[in-house]
Amino acid sequence: MVGGHAGIQDPRAAGAGPVSISQDYEYEVSDALEGAHYQFVAKPGRVTLLHLHCTTHGWQGIVAGGTAMDCSPWITGYPHAVVKLDSSIAKFLQGVASVGSTQHWIMAYGDHLSEIEHVFNILGLPLLSIGRENIE
Repeated sequence: MVGGHAGIQDPRAAGAGPVSISQDYEYEVSDALEGAHYQFVAKPGRVTLLHLHCTTHGWQGIVAGGTAMDCSPWITGYPHAVVKLDSSIAKFLQGVASVGSTQHWIMAYGDHLSEIEHVFNILGLPLLSIGRENIE
């Protein structure tokens, strides 16, 4: 799975590959002052993905684990990470589709699944944990 986002990103998250600054491709056709942002592939390592959105019934969280891969750039125009999920893509997409999502996710280095599950439990918020059983 590949994910990325334009805008201010911390270049310390970049892998060993090149880090460059480019125009903001998203706004270059619509804004005379389109701005600039970094381009890089995130460094490899264990990651936790978290999503939180509001539904008609309240807040809903989704958490998944995986590994950011050491690789060449996959996309142009955004700093991004290529993540090998602990689950299959089909299981991930089925889980996300079952509760809904937006395109905005947090990626944090390390395995933070237990801590996130604990916080959601304390707050009494629903959390879908995808692929936890596949962690070695």
